[in-house]
Amino acid sequence: STQSTGTISDHMLSHSFLLAAILVAAAPSMVASVLPGFSWATMPLFAHVRYANFTDAQISFLTNFSMITIQPWVPSPFIPGEQQCGEVRERVQRIDPKIPVALYVNVRYSSGLYSYDKAFLEHKDWCLIDPSTSKCYGPAGRVLFDFRQPAVVEFWASIVANATLSGAADGGYGDSGCGGHISFLSDADNQKFAAGSLQAQVSAQQMLGAEATMVANCPYEGSKTAGYPYGAGGIMYESWCSDFAAPHTTKGKAVWCRDEMLWTRVLEQNKTVLQARYYLNKNNNYNPYGGMASFLIAAYPGAYFGASVNWNLDGDWDKWPAGYSKPLGEPQAEPQMLDKYGCGWKRVYASAVVTTNYCSPYANIAWGTSTVTATEAERQMVAAGVAVVEAEGDDHPLSDKFEMRWDGEPCLEHEGRVRDAEGSVVCVRPK
Repeated sequence: STQSTGTISDHMLSHSFLLAAILVAAAPSMVASVLPGFSWATMPLFAHVRYANFTDAQISFLTNFSMITIQPWVPSPFIPGEQQCGEVRERVQRIDPKIPVALYVNVRYSSGLYSYDKAFLEHKDWCLIDPSTSKCYGPAGRVLFDFRQPAVVEFWASIVANATLSGAADGGYGDSGCGGHISFLSDADNQKFAAGSLQAQVSAQQMLGAEATMVANCPYEGSKTAGYPYGAGGIMYESWCSDFAAPHTTKGKAVWCRDEMLWTRVLEQNKTVLQARYYLNKNNNYNPYGGMASFLIAAYPGAYFGASVNWNLDGDWDKWPAGYSKPLGEPQAEPQMLDKYGCGWKRVYASAVVTTNYCSPYANIAWGTSTVTATEAERQMVAAGVAVVEAEGDDHPLSDKFEMRWDGEPCLEHEGRVRDAEGSVVCVRPK
């Protein structure tokens, strides 16, 4: 049965987080969790859903995903968020013990849904004080952590570590994980607050060790994320590729998607787990195809795709597009540029060929090696009139956010591997 999680005692809190130091030392041998299983056989997938009284059939369906995040909700009767996650974890792993189930925790605020909330609120000086009211700041009953304080940073990190070591979770998911702006703080204090929230997730990963993952949720455009926490084990792009190749895609959104694709290549070098979440909406006809194509251009072992309308299981997480089950196979090479402008891209898998164009939004996944070749996929792209797009002024669109290095391998940390139109390996890095 699922173990209870409990709260951190005042005794532990008052000794500068001795618990945190113990967890850092003990995590590699104590963490009874597993990293996400990865396979190129079909689309690698993750799910992020709110807690509910799931039926056995729904739990069975969730085991189709390689990793799962449970976001606590308000069940009746109420049980703490850690226990909600632990309940789902126990049921999922009864079917497949290799699927990790992570606990959702908002990085910025305490919401009253968890066991740790009471311990946090007992420390009145740990919340962010609103100068206009001299009270703890936070909307709708939520209270913001003051991440300018090292003790608060370590307290937040210990939340995820304690939940994992207690058996309630296999790691953590930090919402609002890559910074933010507080209106009443100075620029200097905002920088300190953002740095502290990033460090909290890095510290959580250090406590978890190498066998569990702390996933940091980052904002809309991944390539513009300020201060991505490289020390965390994972990252989510919550709005991966925003409607790329959808009927109403704009050129700007397509360029953002290209930036996210290139940033993803950098994440591979850092061995970072990636969750690429594509919003389904009327702009893309509730079809994940465009997001899937760009994901496959950039994918690497440890990268997972998901598409939904919202965070509820019936918000389309419970749908299964045909492409999810089609054979994929290992990529045969890195993503390859099809033109000197960095607009058109191609990726060849053992059982599929993927082509995209980020200057004239276009995406195509050609499944099956016996009938579709890379040459045919490129011909289809040319026929659509999008293989090469002339750029005005600077002849390399990548120069805005990224730069390329041709002077030999291996690619360095914070550089990603791609290939140019001639097939040579190129190292790409953010400016």
